[in-house]
Amino acid sequence: FDTRAYRLAIPPEIALFEVDTAPTQSAKRKLLLSSTSAEGGTAIKGANGNNVTYVPVDFNNENFMDRVIQEGFDAGKPAVIVWEGVIPYLNAESINSTLETVAKRCARG
Repeated sequence: FDTRAYRLAIPPEIALFEVDTAPTQSAKRKLLLSSTSAEGGTAIKGANGNNVTYVPVDFNNENFMDRVIQEGFDAGKPAVIVWEGVIPYLNAESINSTLETVAKRCARG
């Protein structure tokens, strides 16, 4: 699983949205919360997801932007979107639709 949201020094006031299928997110969250460090806390700092909102999406059947906006994403503000490890699981129409959505609906800058 990708743990970028927990490994980078991102200020807590910055909202992070973890978008993936519901089963993948469930498995990832269980693993993150069950792993422990030598100090007895979670092995990955911030793995309790204080500033991470998990957004379950089926890219082949749902518009991801609609889902993240429902969960609090502000498409009118500048954002960084990291889209890794997803494309191999999608059909060409879903890939193109997702890229078009980002281009049309996200703030410039």
